[in-house]
Amino acid sequence: KILQFLECKLRLFGPNLLCQPTIQIHKHLSRDDRKALESGFFQLLPTRDVAGRAVLIAMPMCHPYGTVDNLMRAYFYIMMVAAQDVETQRKGMILIGCNMGPRRRVDPQVPWNVHKIRGLLPVPTMGIHYVYDDLRMMPMMTVGMIVMGASSRVRFRPHYGKSLDEVHNKLAGFGIPYQCLPVKDDGEPKLKAHKAWLKNRKQLEEKHNMNNNQNFVVVPGRVDVLLGRGKPIQEHFGNLRYHVLLDHYQHAYENAKKFEKMQIAQKIVDLVHAYNGRFLKQDGAGWLEVEETVARDKVSHAFRTRRGSTFSTAAPPAAAGATAVNSTSINNPDAATHSNSAELIGDEETRPPSPPKSSSGTGIKRRVDMEDNNNDQNNDYITFTNPTVQRQQSSVVSWASTQTNNSSAASTSTQDDSNINDNGV
Repeated sequence: KILQFLECKLRLFGPNLLCQPTIQIHKHLSRDDRKALESGFFQLLPTRDVAGRAVLIAMPMCHPYGTVDNLMRAYFYIMMVAAQDVETQRKGMILIGCNMGPRRRVDPQVPWNVHKIRGLLPVPTMGIHYVYDDLRMMPMMTVGMIVMGASSRVRFRPHYGKSLDEVHNKLAGFGIPYQCLPVKDDGEPKLKAHKAWLKNRKQLEEKHNMNNNQNFVVVPGRVDVLLGRGKPIQEHFGNLRYHVLLDHYQHAYENAKKFEKMQIAQKIVDLVHAYNGRFLKQDGAGWLEVEETVARDKVSHAFRTRRGSTFSTAAPPAAAGATAVNSTSINNPDAATHSNSAELIGDEETRPPSPPKSSSGTGIKRRVDMEDNNNDQNNDYITFTNPTVQRQQSSVVSWASTQTNNSSAASTSTQDDSNINDNGV
């Protein structure tokens, strides 16, 4: 396989670049090769699927790419960049072909050359998906499955969909992130993120540091915590899981002393590392893992930022006999919850805390009294701020009163039925 890989590289780049460890854009790619790379036919997504595999998109709609050889050199370059990531080498890659919209086209030479090259690269292809919106392409899918062989046929899945949302739902069933395709609703490809990635990649290659830094990450892992701003970063799965941990320890952090706050921040860092997560900051076209002290400072800053927006600074209501936050609540917040000390988690993982209840335990009377005008019911039923729950509670009370008023009539009807039965009617 190594000899076949070298023969493929010799055919694409010639003998001068055969022993070159890395291919660079400006040094080793021609003008037509760079145009094929910038066309967006092949795009490496900045996210992974559920299994932690990188995702590569191939869009035939981006057809001004020159010759097929130019496109294959662009494909070879992107795959070798993805191979620099250790996690991608270990878990493999998913290849998605997207041919939708008014600019759809079919070039049989491209999938055939990709099929021959991908088996020689150091990154294994774990799955192949092809999405289309034209039923006339269905016979081509059948022919392709016959030609590609049994080993690739079991990994191939075609998906037909009339709309982009339908295709996204089908891909989500295979663990691929929803709305991952860089395609607009009208079928036009999105190239903004791809061009920004190429720009950062060129700057990184000029620094000559992608081989010297072993912590360089091309595509962040699924459970990694990305440091930065923006909607794509905040919606990353690792960041969402990280915010659940912050919710878990928020009240303990607010009630802790200075040294205990540092312990809680270190606990969050250790928990992220425990499930193989990393704290990454963006560096050009990739990511770098930060030091543990920097990660701990970022955790403390996240606690302070969330203090005024989501959580109040006051401690939640505690039952009688509740104790203050101590080292036990820092190391094991679940134990602190069971001991009624400050209610560290409770319902906080799924929703913000409810407003503080009154001392009599009647809840928020004003919202309920507006519906039933009966203060006595507040002593018998737990009230919530959700209007749907309040209406359900009012209907339960009305149903109970109706059953009480009709109980005498029901007993009379039962007696009459028994008399009729005794007479044999």
